[in-house]
Amino acid sequence: MTSSSRCYGRKLLWMLSRMFAFGLIAIANATNTYCADASVGQFTSHSDVGNVQRSGSAEYDATGDTYQLSGAGANMW
Repeated sequence: MTSSSRCYGRKLLWMLSRMFAFGLIAIANATNTYCADASVGQFTSHSDVGNVQRSGSAEYDATGDTYQLSGAGANMW
């Protein structure tokens, strides 16, 4: 094995390890973003439906066992 092929192997290993690390970071960030808005009290999630002008919100107060909901539009229930 020549020194130039060893150098190429090291560069390739370095590049592949960095790509793997960045891939893991990207997956972790995507998962964290997806799970950030997870549960609201007894409900598994909340979201807006359709193209909304003002987004709604949902909050749960565990101490008072109450929900605070806000939204606008038709057919809200």
